[in-house]
Amino acid sequence: MASCTATRIYQRGHTWYVDLRWSDGRRERTSAGHTKAQAERLVRKRIREEAAALRRRENAEPEPGPPFDELADRYVEHLRVHAKPASVDAAYRSLQQLKDFYWDTDAATLRGAEVDRFIAHRRRTCQPPTINKDLRYLKATLRLAIEEGRLKEMPCRVRMVREVRKAPTILSRDEMRRLLSKAGRLRPMLMMAAMTGLRNGELRYLLWADVDLEGATLHVTAKQGFSPKSGSERSVPLNSVLAEALREHRASLPHAATSDWVFQRNPSSGSQWPDSALCAAVRDVFKAAGLYDPNRKIGLHMLRRSFCSHSLSRGASIEAVRAMGGSSSLTVVQRYAVSVEDEQRRAVERLAELAE
Repeated sequence: MASCTATRIYQRGHTWYVDLRWSDGRRERTSAGHTKAQAERLVRKRIREEAAALRRRENAEPEPGPPFDELADRYVEHLRVHAKPASVDAAYRSLQQLKDFYWDTDAATLRGAEVDRFIAHRRRTCQPPTINKDLRYLKATLRLAIEEGRLKEMPCRVRMVREVRKAPTILSRDEMRRLLSKAGRLRPMLMMAAMTGLRNGELRYLLWADVDLEGATLHVTAKQGFSPKSGSERSVPLNSVLAEALREHRASLPHAATSDWVFQRNPSSGSQWPDSALCAAVRDVFKAAGLYDPNRKIGLHMLRRSFCSHSLSRGASIEAVRAMGGSSSLTVVQRYAVSVEDEQRRAVERLAELAE
């Protein structure tokens, strides 16, 4: 309901009229009678009626909003159309945690206290980065509901949990050598990760058609079921050691046509590595090299971090490392520059032993 913003009383012939304008944009013009007093009474009456209607609306029980689990399912449907499969899977896992906690809660009644309880619940088993990922999907789900008219407004403010950002963990030169010495048939893949900075999915979806050994270049391209994380394709140079290792690797494969995977789980059939199986195999290599630490984020992404840090320490510009690694911004790469400074400082400190 609205308030009256303008009132006009006027006479035409023997009849009096009222012209009312309301704050919601409505304009109301009507005849009031044959006297000015009748017109004034009509104005007072209409204002009272609007005020009474406003009070009834304020005291009325609010209409129930949609259950949160329905909104979460709708958001996943939305992502299946507009996002990559990996993004859909990540959202599904986070939203499943939210659905289990809120279940059929009326989304319109969500308040900060309920969000705080969810955070406390997740803190028992998760670190702040994981909790913040869940909260980002919570906000995205509510925003989509507002866009589609299922919610009128954001029911509450969702505040992120404070994170303490640690310096990226990388492998030293000696650790890299130890890892590659225990890599077995995964050696070419681990060399590729350490010398090009390719991500897990980019390694798994790399075809021989993407590798130009004569030109010493590989191309990260979109394929059925896969697209680069940044959304843009890129080319990455290969050094001579890696190019030679790839030639030997290709010669050893029964399936090495341009349409075959570069890194295959089963060389006899040429099958692609599943994500979980590859992560487990790489973890086993770290364990064999004596580098496994549950407190460090070991795996292929550690090799990507090491690629960035070692490239910067050997004189590569931040922009060059960003372009080769396919990072979305210089800010991401800047974290690895800090890691390089820490490594250099530790190296200088070790030189103090010469004076002892």
